[in-house]
Amino acid sequence: MERPLLRTRVKVNMTICGKTTEIMADSSSGSGVKITIKSDCKFVQDFAGELTEISMMDLSKRIIENKVYMLASRSNITPTCLVPCGVVNAGWIETGLIAKNLALKEGEIKIIFNE
Repeated sequence: MERPLLRTRVKVNMTICGKTTEIMADSSSGSGVKITIKSDCKFVQDFAGELTEISMMDLSKRIIENKVYMLASRSNITPTCLVPCGVVNAGWIETGLIAKNLALKEGEIKIIFNE
């Protein structure tokens, strides 16, 4: 049985720096997950130029070995930026490692600054 195409879209709103990024993950090619990133951040744009596709194996690697985080580091994205995490989450949803209906039900992942 063939898995239905999900074509996942994720938005990252970095309110601290005022930058917004949209991430699209598409597995319809079958060879990996195509990643398209649109952002008003120069560093994220540089990152987007480097990361156009990722394999399911790369998505599952530890942070220190993960292609997404390695390319983010080379693109001078700050360690506080949520875009790399957004890319990994989009990839996980697209490949079925996170249920899309669960992600849509929850709607967002947050970092809350209490004090």
